[in-house]
Amino acid sequence: SLAAGPAGRGVCQRYASTTGNDHGPGSLGRPFRTPQRLVASLHAGRTGCLFGGVYSGGGRLTFTHGGAPGAPLTLRSVPGQSARLALGGIVRVAPGATDITLRDLDIDGTANADVTVWIQGDRTRLEHDLIGNGNAGMSCVIIGDGVSVTIARNRFHQCGTPAHGNQDHAIYAADTHDSHITENVFWGTTGWAVHLYPDAQRTLVMRNVIDDNGRGIVVGGDDSTASSDNLITQNVISNALDEYLVQSYWAGPVGTGNRVEHNCLYRGALGTIIAPRLGFEATGNVVAAPRYEDAAAHDYRMFPGSRCLSLVGGDIATLARSGP
Repeated sequence: SLAAGPAGRGVCQRYASTTGNDHGPGSLGRPFRTPQRLVASLHAGRTGCLFGGVYSGGGRLTFTHGGAPGAPLTLRSVPGQSARLALGGIVRVAPGATDITLRDLDIDGTANADVTVWIQGDRTRLEHDLIGNGNAGMSCVIIGDGVSVTIARNRFHQCGTPAHGNQDHAIYAADTHDSHITENVFWGTTGWAVHLYPDAQRTLVMRNVIDDNGRGIVVGGDDSTASSDNLITQNVISNALDEYLVQSYWAGPVGTGNRVEHNCLYRGALGTIIAPRLGFEATGNVVAAPRYEDAAAHDYRMFPGSRCLSLVGGDIATLARSGP
């Protein structure tokens, strides 16, 4: 039987279940069947909850309407349960669908050769999610259309396919302003964990753990646009497999006001941890082993006494969602 528990009853207004029916009311006792039908039933300030299980098939999940400032439209797992979106299509927040929150979800893009999550709606939030595509899709998250987003306390794993070289990333911040990327864990990305290019303005990349990716963080621009005034601080960035831990790329104008400060850095593939500084300033960074509990098993908690732990001011892997 379906049971949301006391926490679920207080949080959720509508429900969906893998055994539900889209022609029902979406109530606790008679949930919808598909995430898309659940999303269509919501409006500002309302939360739709997915019972645990795997939601497969059905193509993309699209948010065409949203919430309002202070009253988001939220899609999440029922508290205490884990819902996996394995839809065979992308999760898309369309232009104009503002104030969307996706939290406590396993967003699995393995069955989709495209982007896993495409954000074009302002004030979107990804929180406490597990996001990956088994190195079978493109970038895990693309941010576009000049929006501001918050991506906090998620775990990104195995984003991008090796067939595309360095073109797929965990977070591709293509066209964004004043976005926050904080307290996430990244591993297994083929390209960069965080790709601030070509028009990322005033992004805060803070207190993330980035390990065992092709590359760490890049800030850059194309032949007409340059990313500027981005702050990369208090991150642990380690074990890049292909290039540098932090670098820049400018095809045209060079960005200004970009800062790389007080990060803990360890083992860049090219021997130089930070690439030659062009378009960013690097100050107060420390080269030290993070002393992870078990990096091979992607347990990125750090032992007490780690210089990285004291620099970032807390154990990010414990704060980030550990996964279903």
